[in-house]
Amino acid sequence: MFSSDKLDENDISLAVLALQLSVSNGQVFVLTNDQQLLSFMSWLRTKKEIRGIWGDPQLVEGIHCLTYLENVHRHCTIATDEMLKMLQYALLAHYSRETLVNTNKGKNILNSLFTVQSNFTKSIQIKTARGAT
Repeated sequence: MFSSDKLDENDISLAVLALQLSVSNGQVFVLTNDQQLLSFMSWLRTKKEIRGIWGDPQLVEGIHCLTYLENVHRHCTIATDEMLKMLQYALLAHYSRETLVNTNKGKNILNSLFTVQSNFTKSIQIKTARGAT
């Protein structure tokens, strides 16, 4: 179950903008590293009653920004060393954050970073086997 009381005005505005853009542009992706916003975007996609009011929630998807960048890296648009720097920065930033008591937010963020790191490692192996950089 999603609780909207943890979203700020900017998050809600971004979700509304994404819905509005879906009316004229089709598929819209919201790139973020905020786990609460990602959860909200997933929850929003289940709300069919929004379709007639603000746009089609099925056309709006939240994606962890590093997951997106890892996919871009996989297609040779971002150099491996640049992707590594971004991933290292995200991990260090996460570790320097204050722990939120009684939440799983930190654990969820860390798990998503580990998933990106694992995919990044696999991507490097595939690119190395193909002779790409």
